[in-house]
Amino acid sequence: GALVPAHAARGVATAHLAGRLQAVVVQGRRVLLDVGHNPHGIAVLAASYRARWGRCPAALVALKDDKDAAGVMGPLAALTSRLILCPLPDASGHPPEVLARACPGSGAMEIVGSWREGLALLPAVSPAAPPPLVVGSHHLVGAVLGIAD
Repeated sequence: GALVPAHAARGVATAHLAGRLQAVVVQGRRVLLDVGHNPHGIAVLAASYRARWGRCPAALVALKDDKDAAGVMGPLAALTSRLILCPLPDASGHPPEVLARACPGSGAMEIVGSWREGLALLPAVSPAAPPPLVVGSHHLVGAVLGIAD
């Protein structure tokens, strides 16, 4: 049948994309998942996060190796107090050292050997506090979503 504009508008307004600004509890920690993996996606994430919570306490980050590391890491470093950089679960991503070089002088930064190790370093926060982020590749966000409580 024909597209009914009111139905389409309602569908868009109520759509939910898993992994896009999605709050979950993982290993007893409340985290916000976001699949922002390009400069535009990170800009949307940063604006939305700042409007609701201000500065982010920490972010676990991994990116596919075909993504613009500098275009993502610079704005992400400006949003968060601490970056935890990890390889992707399937080893198809930028090495964490490449991500670190993409945002020199950004403050607290740690390189870990796996996303699980990085997840354990995210701070546990109260329900009212700004949540830490898990951000970047769908591969990282999907892996974390797969173990969500």
